[in-house]
Amino acid sequence: MDMQTQSWPRWLNKRDDSRVAFDSSKIERAIERAGAATGELGAAQAHILTRAVLPLLPEGPELTVEQVQDCVERALMEPVTFPPPAPISSTANATGGCGGSGAAWRMWQPP
Repeated sequence: MDMQTQSWPRWLNKRDDSRVAFDSSKIERAIERAGAATGELGAAQAHILTRAVLPLLPEGPELTVEQVQDCVERALMEPVTFPPPAPISSTANATGGCGGSGAAWRMWQPP
């Protein structure tokens, strides 16, 4: 389902039986913290993975932490292609700093 038309849950039922407003940025922060702890992911990769998780969430007014975890695990199992790192400067090739064709590079921004 297209992320533009997906109906996001309004509530998240936590393990302690409390109910809080759903906040997708908390998923991204949790992925980023886990990636930092293992040294495998940075903020940009956490953002990309979060964008892969959100369409997997079940539709409806609420969901559980366990459902979110299941979707994160599923997204981690799927192949994700991260773009190559962009050069530090768009003029690096023109000045002979990095080699290559001298073509101007555009800084990649996460979606």
